Formats: sequence, C-alpha cells, structure tokens
Amino acid sequence: MYTLFSKPILNADEKAWVSRLWNAHFPKSLALSKEEGIEGFLSGLTECCHFILLHGGSQPAAWSLGFMRDGARWFSIVVDTSYQGKGYGQLLLEAMKTRYPCLNGWVIEDASYTLHNGQPYASPLGFYLKRGFEKLENRFRNEKLEAVQIRWARQ
Repeated sequence: MYTLFSKPILNADEKAWVSRLWNAHFPKSLALSKEEGIEGFLSGLTECCHFILLHGGSQPAAWSLGFMRDGARWFSIVVDTSYQGKGYGQLLLEAMKTRYPCLNGWVIEDASYTLHNGQPYASPLGFYLKRGFEKLENRFRNEKLEAVQIRWARQ
C-alpha cells in the first residue's frame, strides 16, 4: 500500500527528509550541505511540483520534483534504497508523465562515483531508457560530476 501526492512547496519535515534521502542516494560529490539542505538546490528553480510517495501510507519512501529551468521542464527523482524494486520509481515517473508533456534530466553514466557510505553509485540510465527516455548527446561537466542528458516526450 502506498500514498502518492504532489505539492508545490515542502514543509520543514519534508525538506529534512528529502535532504537526507538525497545525500544517502546520490553520489557524495552532490551532497547537500547541512546549512542549505534542499533549499540550495531549489533556489532559482521555478514552477516546482514535488511528488512524495509514502509506503504504508505514512513512511516516506520516494520523492521526485518537476521544475522549470532555462525554458524547459526538468526533473529529479530518488527512491530510498529500502524501497527500490517495488515499482515506486515507475509510479513517480508515471505521475510526472501524466502532468508534463516533456521531461529532461541529467544522469550519471560513470561507475566511478561513490555514495556517502563508500558503496558504488549505480547509474539509473537503464531504468530511464526502459521507460521511454532517450539519451541525448548533451553532456554536463563540472568539478562535481559528469552526466548525460535524457529526455522523454509524450507522443
């Protein structure tokens, strides 16, 4: 059983949870600082819509965000490791696909990144390709990461 809802703004508890989830499941080079947390990532984004999935109706399990940047709709998504493989990532993607006609994202392909706990970061590229996203030629590079752009568009 799960509950999925969307909202434009996170409350303080949700922000703290998303910050912890982000830091646990994205490469440590992308860690959110304790001072800024998710606020640092959200600053400068417009038309935000947060999708939160609760396992059992009350346990936060996954989060995604649709937002506008540079005139295009982008997204970010993360599923808590304890809930991966239950279809929650697919549920979040379907909710965003229903709301938006096009989604853009950046995906790390390189297997050399590590999580905070020292475990290797597993690229989600295959997950997205199986769900109708296409891998574009655009690349993003900075001192923290290198990623490839993916895009999904409603037919």
